[in-house]
Amino acid sequence: MTEPLTQIHIDWLLGRGVLPQAMLQPSHLGIAHGHKSKQAFLEEDSEGPAWFAFEEPHDVVFWNPKDGAIAYDTGRAFALGEGIIDDPWTTAIDRWLKIFADPLQWLQHERRGLVVLNWSLAFDKLRDVPRIAVAEDILPTYRKMMKPPRMPTLAVLPKAERLAA
Repeated sequence: MTEPLTQIHIDWLLGRGVLPQAMLQPSHLGIAHGHKSKQAFLEEDSEGPAWFAFEEPHDVVFWNPKDGAIAYDTGRAFALGEGIIDDPWTTAIDRWLKIFADPLQWLQHERRGLVVLNWSLAFDKLRDVPRIAVAEDILPTYRKMMKPPRMPTLAVLPKAERLAA
């Protein structure tokens, strides 16, 4: 499904400030061709536009830099770079987990952070991270979504003394 980067793609990335190591680590950046389905899956088509392909632990995420579109192989990815969330070194020694607005910013920063793809999962995935630095472009979205999706209905049990009266 994915192919190695061609020189055209490498030159495009280099021209936008992406260092070679960001194309290789933590996994090789690839290219896939196809079209995004209504369900956001990439439908393979050798005649379709080129998409950059990022391997995530449970998914492959595809990014089309021409229009910024994101597509998936399985739809299970929460973010690009999501493995960094559980790495203690991410926030050790006053370091911050960085959340970038788009895949290009993330690549320009050598994939040292993440790009949230599914904001509905953000609170549960990120609530235990001690320090987060967010790209200014997505700060309103971050603030809106970093709340529990629901709170339980609350009832108060009266003290025993009040019940006896």
